[in-house]
Amino acid sequence: MKPSWIALAVVLLATLAAGAYLVWRPTDESRIRAQLTALAGAVRIRDADAEANPIARTAHVGGELEGLFEPGARVNVPELSELASGHADRRELAELVAGAPRYVRTFDVDFTSVTVKLDAGHTTAFVQATANVKVVERDGSASQDRRAVDVHFVAKDGTWVIRTLTVWTKEDAAP
Repeated sequence: MKPSWIALAVVLLATLAAGAYLVWRPTDESRIRAQLTALAGAVRIRDADAEANPIARTAHVGGELEGLFEPGARVNVPELSELASGHADRRELAELVAGAPRYVRTFDVDFTSVTVKLDAGHTTAFVQATANVKVVERDGSASQDRRAVDVHFVAKDGTWVIRTLTVWTKEDAAP
């Protein structure tokens, strides 16, 4: 091949690669939805989690939540009323999730009906979703619940992280 053909081939390949990136790169909305999926995985509880070392489990869950929440994030869940403030930060949430296998065998959450509203600069997003929760208690009794959830995401260093997460009671859910 002549050098001019090689240069042309390199330019053509670079152009194709750049075009493919622009067409198939993840959108902000798809990255936010992926963070919700990761959150569901981080708080998931399996029966075997009761056998895990509590310190190791807390560290593992804390590590997962670190990539999902900004350091000063606030989580408001009605069932966390045992906390004096009524809300939890990232560390407290990790401790609650890590300790939950003492009370439940399994806990699964799935986010559906997700609506993402991005600001003009794509630095903040407000998300409304429905959390579908399935729980099996230690005694074997099973329950399901659906709750409205509001999540405020912010873009930090190219990653969407949660600033606030509010789970509403059925009575307080916005219409």
